[in-house]
Amino acid sequence: MKKAFAALCVTTAMILSAGCGGGLSSEETKTAEALASGWNGLDASPARKAQNECIAEDWVGTLGLETLEKAGVINASFVPTSTLLPDTMNSELATAYGNAMAHCFDLEVDRESLKSAWNVDDKRMDAFIDCFGSVDRTLYAHAMRDMRIQGNSGSQTKAMDDFYAVVRECKTKAHIDQ
Repeated sequence: MKKAFAALCVTTAMILSAGCGGGLSSEETKTAEALASGWNGLDASPARKAQNECIAEDWVGTLGLETLEKAGVINASFVPTSTLLPDTMNSELATAYGNAMAHCFDLEVDRESLKSAWNVDDKRMDAFIDCFGSVDRTLYAHAMRDMRIQGNSGSQTKAMDDFYAVVRECKTKAHIDQ
């Protein structure tokens, strides 16, 4: 189940959203664009790129450049230090990241890759998306936050457990076996 949860989290991190950004300084905008570009990889779809831009803009806008620099996410020139997110984050970074994920989330956009990964038809995917659409964004934000704080430690929090339960419930309702 942890692999399925991780796959779903990665997938949801790569989904299109509207209404992101705004109000960033030119340096913050450049930094958000650089972070998103690094997260995009070599073959990101337009939806994935838009999703990553939304997350990066929210994250940078919430935390500011100084906080990201102190955390080692960017250097003194506001350039990302890696194309990957840190394995673990402190509470402030993780909370902002979880909130950005929850704000930018729209599962519908990535339906085809999930259909393929789960080997399901449109009817079952629609049922899963309908069910999953009712997920409380606060729960989603807390689960994503806790996942970033926990890193690869293997321990789970109540928010992660509750999120797993929703994923299992939606997969059961949609008759998805995996």
